[in-house]
Amino acid sequence: MTQTSTSETVRRFCSNTKIQGSVFYAECQVDATTTITQSIDLNLYLGNVNGTLTWGFKDFAKKSTNITLQPDGFTLAADCEYSVSGRKGIRNSTINLLETLRYENNNLFIIIPDPNISKMFTEVPWMKFQVVAVPDLELFTAQSFVKESMVKVAESTVEYVTREMKQRVEKAIEVAITEITAATISRVMAQMQAVIRESVSSGAAANLGPSGTNRDNLHLFAESEFSFSSEGIKVSA
Repeated sequence: MTQTSTSETVRRFCSNTKIQGSVFYAECQVDATTTITQSIDLNLYLGNVNGTLTWGFKDFAKKSTNITLQPDGFTLAADCEYSVSGRKGIRNSTINLLETLRYENNNLFIIIPDPNISKMFTEVPWMKFQVVAVPDLELFTAQSFVKESMVKVAESTVEYVTREMKQRVEKAIEVAITEITAATISRVMAQMQAVIRESVSSGAAANLGPSGTNRDNLHLFAESEFSFSSEGIKVSA
């Protein structure tokens, strides 16, 4: 059977996979009625790089235990040894075998990526790592003292805004009352002068109205100037 190999080709034509030690087994279809069992020793292509299963290295099984296949039949899992600052440990690592498995001309094989590329992206000697702390605002706001502080800040802010608004409104009303009162009195005085002058003029024309001293006083009053101050209304001749 000849076909262009891809990961989907492997999944389509190979099944009943299993792992024994480091050896991967699969039953692959030769024709419509025939299958053959194919095997690959993964130790030749796969390594344990400080706790991570990595293509392009070798002998992963020497530093790994509990080597199994996950239910999909093509994901390898193992407990891998690692060492950090002299301290050894075990971590579980998985790798997708379909990344490298190919099936062409009735042969199951592995295409290995360049080991230098694998090393570059696994050991990354050209990278500098740093720990960045990000605040957990949800946890922060859940603290009781934070809630109490926020309530106090809110209450203080409302009190300040209310007090400032009250003072500014009162001041504005006071200014408005003073200006309106002054304008009203000035208007009344002007109207009074107009009425008196009109009365004097009408009386003189008709030869009516007060006579003698009273008429002279009324005439002087009509010609007087009125002004408003904090001491009251002033009349000036």
